[in-house]
Amino acid sequence: MQKGDLAFLPSQVILQQFNDNTNTPHAFVKTEKPCHVVVLRALESSYNVLFEGQTWTVPEGCLYPIMEKEDGDSQTHRVI
Repeated sequence: MQKGDLAFLPSQVILQQFNDNTNTPHAFVKTEKPCHVVVLRALESSYNVLFEGQTWTVPEGCLYPIMEKEDGDSQTHRVI
C-alpha cells in the first residue's frame, strides 16, 4: 500500500503512537469496530495511518487494502 490509499482496519486491532525522539510507544488504542483508514506512510513492517484525526502505527498484517472492482453493470465497487 502507498501513501493516500484507503485501507480496511478490523476490530480488536491495537494501534500505537510513538515518541519522535526516542521511538518508544506512548499511547495505545484498540479498535472497537471495523473501520476505514488512510495510509500515511509505509514503514518496514507496519504502516502509519490516519485514525480518528491522529497518526497511529498499525502492524502490516492487520491492515487490508481496498481495491476497486468494476462489474458488468458499469458500476465500480470497493472490495477488500
